Amino acid sequence: MIRWTAVVGMADPLLTGYLAAASEGAAACELERLLETQVMPIASRILDRRLRHISDRQQADDLRHDIQVQLLERLRVLREDPQHDPIADFAGYVATTTHRTCDAQIRRRFPLRSRLKNRIRYALTHADAFRLRCDQSHEWLAGLRKWSSALEPVRSSKVDTLGFATRAWLSVGGDLERIPLARLLTAIFEWSRAPIELDDLVSACARLMRLAEITFTADADSATWHTLADPCASVTRRLEDRDYLHHVWKEIRVLPLRQRIALLLNLRDDCGLCATSLIAATGTATREEIASVLEMPIAELCSLWPTLPLEDAEIAQRLGLSRQQVINLRKSARLRLARRMRGLEAHYEPA
Repeated sequence: MIRWTAVVGMADPLLTGYLAAASEGAAACELERLLETQVMPIASRILDRRLRHISDRQQADDLRHDIQVQLLERLRVLREDPQHDPIADFAGYVATTTHRTCDAQIRRRFPLRSRLKNRIRYALTHADAFRLRCDQSHEWLAGLRKWSSALEPVRSSKVDTLGFATRAWLSVGGDLERIPLARLLTAIFEWSRAPIELDDLVSACARLMRLAEITFTADADSATWHTLADPCASVTRRLEDRDYLHHVWKEIRVLPLRQRIALLLNLRDDCGLCATSLIAATGTATREEIASVLEMPIAELCSLWPTLPLEDAEIAQRLGLSRQQVINLRKSARLRLARRMRGLEAHYEPA
């Protein structure tokens, strides 16, 4: 207790129970509480975001274990000597440890992506026009310096990463591998009009620069749609493969109406992001044709366009159904598409 009294006011109050525990048994209980309520929720949230572009989910589990081991050792040392380098912000310490562990693993497995991220970070911190800041959730946000700090960031759950990457490409033109990085970043920010999480920005640039070492994953709900594109294939190649997309669109058009609505208003790519705008961006179908397939006025679709993909609850309200019925409709649509497209997959395998 004498040791703990000396460090009161220096360590995060979250650690008070653990550091001041009178017995090892009580300390173990407090440590378990910290792991359950603080360490794993923070670490899992960060890892889920940082590794959402990586298909090997076992890696996330391994990293969670590594992070837990590091933090347990740090807390053990801290309990033995609370006055030595106390942790004033435990949540921030957990977040920093998670990011550093994740960075180290990604550097080993994806050196090209890591080098690109370093280039982007350098550009963001050395050009007067850009700004890189850390938000309250310990996420790095990139954008233009002239933007207000209060501007709501573009989250990956709402942003069609491939969409804004394609638009960035259209706005700069030419060979992207030779275009100055600062110009490419400016084009992306001018489209997004809001800050973008650093990892999303890196992924967008990687796609445009054709860094093929990056693989992607889909969540459980989009697993069937994921089978329509080879996860080992270059995403850019798929965008260029207009003939394949044309066949996908042809099959979507003949789905039952409610399946078309449930699918297209919530259509996501293999990153879990909106993919409906890609249908128009790649020239597969115009907005007018998409509106016709949805049997809705073009003005109504245009008003919905910036908000896509819609949440299931909103689609359910439009159809007069329950949220689960919408999910079931979309799953049925994906299963039917997967069956119809399976024969084409062999033809479109990457060389």
